Amino acid sequence: GSGGGGLDEAGFGALYDMIDDLFEDDVDEGTGSAAAAAVAAPVTNNTPRSKEEELMALLTKSEAEDGEKQTPASEKLPCGMDCQDATREAVSDLIEELVSSDTNRIATLQAKDLLGAWELRYTSSKAMILNQNLSGLTAAGPDQEIRFSGVRQTFTGSKFLGFVELLETFNRGDPDAFDVSITGEWLLKKDTPTLEISPDAIDYSSGGRASGMTETAPVVQMGGGMSQVSEWQSLGPIKLLEVVYVSPELYIAQGKFESSGVFIWTRAD
Repeated sequence: GSGGGGLDEAGFGALYDMIDDLFEDDVDEGTGSAAAAAVAAPVTNNTPRSKEEELMALLTKSEAEDGEKQTPASEKLPCGMDCQDATREAVSDLIEELVSSDTNRIATLQAKDLLGAWELRYTSSKAMILNQNLSGLTAAGPDQEIRFSGVRQTFTGSKFLGFVELLETFNRGDPDAFDVSITGEWLLKKDTPTLEISPDAIDYSSGGRASGMTETAPVVQMGGGMSQVSEWQSLGPIKLLEVVYVSPELYIAQGKFESSGVFIWTRAD
């Protein structure tokens, strides 16, 4: 129409073509436009995930995925011991980011910050992966099943004298489930900071009965044998660790001598 400010037929056609062109660009390019980006990005809440949350999500995801890919859940090793190389690299990258992040309270770390119970969520320790557990426990014979189900570490005491228990669980959920308790002393040296663990005893308990590791236990050979617990090579990776990251819910340590050995612990419930 004339003078009404509306579109005539030609104007409408031109506008239609312009709109059509816009949408064709989206289809051709596939990316780059706001519309395509909105479709591609799933809707999430506005608060970005913290690096800690990313790390825990990655470990939880790898536990599920690796179980599907390789072995049934019952045969799967916990603590990320059989996770894929790609997952290891991603974990390593996230640890690097966490170490230099502002959530790292390493500068003010004190012994009291570590008191309490922690669950091992991930390790890259070659010794632990080779032994498929921490203590180096092996089956007494071909009929015996020993399946590592996890380890909990509990720090007690004071900054002058600390006690630690590493409680390994085997065959969790089975009638023949049992625990191996490694006890000793611990000390946090402030400089690096370095966590020193000195194991001095090991006990086996099943169905509420506890006994020293003797021939009656379901295993005869542990670590370096029945000799001094402190000398067992299998426990080497946890004896001297550098704490590289700490927060209220998580701490990460790596072996002083076995630099590839990383341990990620989270607060136990």
